[in-house]
Amino acid sequence: MAEESSSSSSPAASFQQQHQQQLKNKSLLISSVAVGHHANGLTKAASSTVSSFANSKPGSAKKLVIKNFKDKPKLPENYTDETWQKLKEAVEAIQNSTSIKYNLEELYQIMIRSIFLFLDRTYVLQNSMLPSIWDMGLELFRTHIISDQKVQNKTIDGILLLIERERNGEAIDRSLLRSLLSMLSDLQIYQDSFEHRFLEETNRLYAAEGQRLMQEREVPEYLHHVNKRLEEEADRIITYLDQSTQCNAFGSTIVINPEKDKTMVQELLDFKDKVDHIIDVCFLKNEKFVNAMKEAFETFINKRPNKPAELIAKYVDSKLRAGNKEATDEELEKMLDKIMIIFRFIYGKDVFEAFYKKDLAKRLLVGKSASVDAEKSMLSKLKHECGAAFTSKLEGMFKDMELSKDIMIQFKQYMQNQNVPGNIELTVNILTMGYWPTYVPMEVHLPPEGKKELQVSLFQTLVLLMFNEGEEFSLEEIKQATGIEDGELRRTLQSLACGKARVLTKSPKGKDVEDGDKFTCNDDFRHKLFRIKINQIQMKETVEEQASTTERVFQDRQYQIDAAIVRIMKMRKTLSHNLLVSEVYNQLKFPVKKNATLDLKSTNITHDRSTCGNKTHAPLLAVQFGAGHSWSINFIKTNETYQGNIISFTYNTSDAVFKDAKTKGLITVVVKDALPPVQLNTVYKCHHLDSIEVANVSQFFWDVTLQAFVQNGTVSKNDSTCEADRSTVAPTTVTNLTTTPITTASSPLPTTTSKPVEKPLTGNYSLKDGDKTCLLATMGLQLNVSQEKPVLVNINPKTTYVTGSCGNTSATLRLNDSNSRFIDFTFAVKNTSANTQRFYLKEVNITLMSSINGSEPLDAGNNNLSIWDTFLGSSYMCQKEQTVLVTEELQIHTFDLRIQPFRVQDNKYSKAEECFADSDLNFLIPIVVGVALGFLIILVFISYVIGRRKSRTGYQSV
Repeated sequence: MAEESSSSSSPAASFQQQHQQQLKNKSLLISSVAVGHHANGLTKAASSTVSSFANSKPGSAKKLVIKNFKDKPKLPENYTDETWQKLKEAVEAIQNSTSIKYNLEELYQIMIRSIFLFLDRTYVLQNSMLPSIWDMGLELFRTHIISDQKVQNKTIDGILLLIERERNGEAIDRSLLRSLLSMLSDLQIYQDSFEHRFLEETNRLYAAEGQRLMQEREVPEYLHHVNKRLEEEADRIITYLDQSTQCNAFGSTIVINPEKDKTMVQELLDFKDKVDHIIDVCFLKNEKFVNAMKEAFETFINKRPNKPAELIAKYVDSKLRAGNKEATDEELEKMLDKIMIIFRFIYGKDVFEAFYKKDLAKRLLVGKSASVDAEKSMLSKLKHECGAAFTSKLEGMFKDMELSKDIMIQFKQYMQNQNVPGNIELTVNILTMGYWPTYVPMEVHLPPEGKKELQVSLFQTLVLLMFNEGEEFSLEEIKQATGIEDGELRRTLQSLACGKARVLTKSPKGKDVEDGDKFTCNDDFRHKLFRIKINQIQMKETVEEQASTTERVFQDRQYQIDAAIVRIMKMRKTLSHNLLVSEVYNQLKFPVKKNATLDLKSTNITHDRSTCGNKTHAPLLAVQFGAGHSWSINFIKTNETYQGNIISFTYNTSDAVFKDAKTKGLITVVVKDALPPVQLNTVYKCHHLDSIEVANVSQFFWDVTLQAFVQNGTVSKNDSTCEADRSTVAPTTVTNLTTTPITTASSPLPTTTSKPVEKPLTGNYSLKDGDKTCLLATMGLQLNVSQEKPVLVNINPKTTYVTGSCGNTSATLRLNDSNSRFIDFTFAVKNTSANTQRFYLKEVNITLMSSINGSEPLDAGNNNLSIWDTFLGSSYMCQKEQTVLVTEELQIHTFDLRIQPFRVQDNKYSKAEECFADSDLNFLIPIVVGVALGFLIILVFISYVIGRRKSRTGYQSV
C-alpha cells in the first residue's frame, strides 16, 4: 500500500508511486469492519500499515485510512522507454539462451509489481479459473525449490534442530520457526515433509527420556516433569506448529490407513484391550480416564466415515460363519461383547445394519451360520444397544427361516402320505420382502423331468438336468438353455466341475470358467457317500455390490432426514434455517456433511494487496488469512455513484478446517455486483446481517462501514444506510465467511434485543442418552444485565435449542436462544452414601456474543453455587421467582422452575421437592414472628417486676 510503495527505491516502485499520486484527492477508507479467523492458528505477519487496525479488540470501531503522498514523487527522465527497453532485452536474452545483464530483482519488480499485479487485480478477477500471481508463485516455488530433495531435507533438518534445542532449554527464534512452518503449510507439504519426521523424533526423544527418568526420579517428581513437558508441547502447538499435528495418534493410524482395512477391527480390539488394561492397573478405573478413553475412541474411529461400520459388520460375519474353528462358544461370546463395545463408538450404525443384514441373509439362506444361538445372541446385543426398531427386520429374517422350516416339515409329511415315487429332497424358503435384501428377479427355463440323487441348488439342478438330453455342452449353450445370468452360471458350473465333488468335467481344465469351455458328465465320478451335497460357490462382494449397498444406505438416510425435519417443524411450528439445521444434526444418528466456518478476527489478517487504485485499475480491498485463504472486493464508480464490483473469495481445502474434504487445494468463488450503488462522497453503512450464497459458499457481512474514492483525504459526514437498517438496529459482532461443500453449521446470527416488559415464557427442555431421556427441565428464564445501564432480556423457548451431556455424577444443560446467547447449567451429586445422595446446581456459565443495548459482549460464570438442592432421584420445583447470581453485572431470574438432571424414569419427572418459597408453611412465618415478639414482651415485663421487688423489699423470688 502507500507506505510500502514509498519505501521502495526502484524505478518500478517510482512508477507505482506515480500511479498512486494520479489519484490526487482520492483514497479508500475502511471503518468498523471487525474481521478474524480461527482456521488453524497459522497467520502471516500483518504489515505495519494496518497495525493499529489489526490490534483492535473484536467488535470495537477502528479506522484505517490510506492517504495520498505529501510530496509528489518524480519519475526519472525517459523512464518508460528505458523500462520497456530493459524488458525487451531480458526477454530476448531468455529466448536466445544468453545471460541477462540486468539485476533480476529489478526485473522482478518491473514485471511482477507493475504488470502482473495489475493483471491480477483486473483480468484474473474476471476469470475465476485463472490462478492469481500469488497462487502461481506458490506453485512454482513448491515445484522448483522446496520440492528439491536436498533443499527440503536441509530445511526440515534445520527446523527439527531448532525444536530440539528449545526442548533442551535453549532460547530460539520462534518467529522464524512459525514463518517456516507457515510456509510449509501454505505450500501444502507440511504433513508429508515435516510432520511425519517431527512425530518420529518426538517419539524417540520422549521414549528415551521416559525410560531414563523413571529410573532416576520418584513418581510424584516424574509426573510433575511429564505435566511440564505436556504444557511445553501444547505451547508449541499454539505458537508455531499446525493444529493438525495435535490430532495424530495411534488409533487414527489404524482407521485412516486403507492398507489396514483387512486387520482394522482386530487391531482396534487389541488396542482397546491394551488401553483398558492400562486404565485398570495404572489408574484403578478412574472415571475421568475412562471417559477420556471413550471420547478418544469415538473421535478417531469416526475420522473415516462409514468404513469402520462396514468392516465391523464383515468381521462379525467372519466370526459367525460356519467353518470358523478359531474359538469356542464361550470365546465367541466374549468376542461379540468386545465388538459391541467398538460398535458403540461408530456414528454410521445404519451402514453397519445394511452390511450386517446382507451377510446375515447369505448365512441363513445357504446354511452357513455357525450357530443359531450365537446369531440370536448377537441380535439380542444389537437390540439392547440400539432398540427394537434397529433389529426388527433382522428378527423378521429369523422368523421367516423358522416358518419356512415348519412348512417344509409339513410338506415332507404330506409327500410321504402321497406315495410319490422317487426320493427327491426339496427345500424352499418363504421370505418377507421388506425384511430381506433385494435380489434381482430372474427368469429361467425348466427342462423336462429327470432323475438324479444329488443335494443341489436350483441353478445346479437346471444345469445337471441338461445332461439328460446330451453328453457335452458349451458355456454358451448352457446359458442359452437355462437363462441363468452369466456370473451366476459361471459360479454354478465352477461348483459342479471344479469343486470337491466334480460331477461334471470341464475342458480345458482349470479353476475358473472361461468363454468357450465345454462340459461333460464325469463318468468316473466316485464318492463314499450315498447322498452328496454340492455346495454353491458364494460370490465375493464386488465393488459394484458394495457401492450399491452404500447407495441404499444414503437413500434411507434421506428419508430419515425428511422425517426428522417433519418431526421438528410439527413440534416447533416456526424455526430459522440455522436452528433447523442444528436441530436436525442433533436428532440424526449418522454422520452428515457439516459446514466449515472461517471466522476472520482482526489480529490474524493482512492487507498486503489492498490498493487505492488509479486511472488504469480499480481500488481493491484484499484480505489474506490462515492457510492460503483470501477475500477481496474491488470498487468502480460513475459520475455520481460508486459500488462494489466483484467479490473474490479463495479458500484452501488443505487447511485443517476442511479435514474431510475429498479434494485438496485452492477453490475460488466470484460474486459480481457485490455492493449496491452509493452516492460519491458518502459513507456506506449496514449493521444488519447480509449474506451472499454462491457455489456452496455462504458469506455473511454485518456491521459494515466503508467509503471508497474518498475526496480530499477526509471522511464524509454524509451517511447512506442499507435498506435493512432503516427499520432495525443491529448489535456489534464479527464477520463470518462460511464455506459449505465439505464439512457444524455456522454460529447463530445476531438479532435485535428489546427490553422485555412481561414475564418470560416457560419452556420445556430435555436431553436424551440414546433413546432414553436423561435430563428434564422446565423454566422461564430472564437475564438481568447491568453493564452500562440495567436491561432485562427474556429467553424465548420457541427459538431456543438444547444441547448438553448426562452422567452419573454430573450433567450439563446448554441453552442457545439463537441470539448468540449461551447459558450452561452444570449439576453435580454430593455425599457418597447411597441413602443420602443429593444433587444441586454447581455452576452457571453465560456467553453473550452480541451486545445488549450497547453493552459489551461478555463471558461470565459462577462455579461456586450450591442451590436447587434436593434428593437424587427426585426433581426440584420452585414456581416463584428465583435469582441466580452469576456476577455483579449479570443475574438470572427463573420462573416456574422444575428440574431433574439425574435418574429420569419413563421420560417423566419424579416426585418433586418444593422450594421454601412455594411451601405451604409460608403462612407460619408471621405467626412465629408474632409469638416470638410476644414472648419477648413477657420476658421484659418479668424482668421489670423482679427489678421493682429487689429495690423495695430486698431479694424475693417470684
